[in-house]
Amino acid sequence: FSLCPHGTFPLRPSAQHTPPHMARGWGALLVCALLWPWAAPQRTWMRDDSAAIGGLTLLQLTLPGSHNSGNGPSLGADQIWPDKDVWAEFQRHAARRGRAWVQRSAFDAAFLPWNVNQDAELAQQLEAGLRFFHLKLCNFNARGAAFLLQRVHHCHRGYTGPALLHLLSDVRQFLKTHPSELVVLGLNNFEGSFDTEAHKALARALVNFFAPPQGGPALITPQDLGTTPVRELLKADRR
Repeated sequence: FSLCPHGTFPLRPSAQHTPPHMARGWGALLVCALLWPWAAPQRTWMRDDSAAIGGLTLLQLTLPGSHNSGNGPSLGADQIWPDKDVWAEFQRHAARRGRAWVQRSAFDAAFLPWNVNQDAELAQQLEAGLRFFHLKLCNFNARGAAFLLQRVHHCHRGYTGPALLHLLSDVRQFLKTHPSELVVLGLNNFEGSFDTEAHKALARALVNFFAPPQGGPALITPQDLGTTPVRELLKADRR
């Protein structure tokens, strides 16, 4: 959301009389000027608040985050995950109500916007200060085939967002340019061919993706969560 009104206001109001709408406009601009330091994107809030949070562990912090983080404007119907697709269920209900004439394109046009939970993509969410991201994964890799991060997507109700490779690239780039920040990813659902081997392959892919040769920070270990203060994690570049 934005605290500042959209549109423009005259810079030189009449000396004799200021119309009510202009007075409201100047008042809104004054409020924006006063509140802007708090409304501005908090891309470095962990650095800025290091004195307060540096001695705390991650389990002692409440991180700002988003639910269904991949449900941004790019969520689409170009690649549907069939196991969660609600189109067939809708068709059954539509047939009972005599509306079987509804086409898939019309259904998606009406239903897809209800699944867009975020008005910004993950990269912009990072810039806005979010540090926890919830991703529901569906695996388009064939069982037994090479595990490719570009074949794993965030998905919701059958619709798919960016590939995990793209989302992780956004996180890695942000961490490279903001060495005082750290990020937590919450992965769940694991639809599709996520058997034991695929889970192991995903874990290896995540470790390799953020390994130092690629220029990214190291992963935080489970032991770190409740024992290692944030300042020590940052010093060790485990972010």
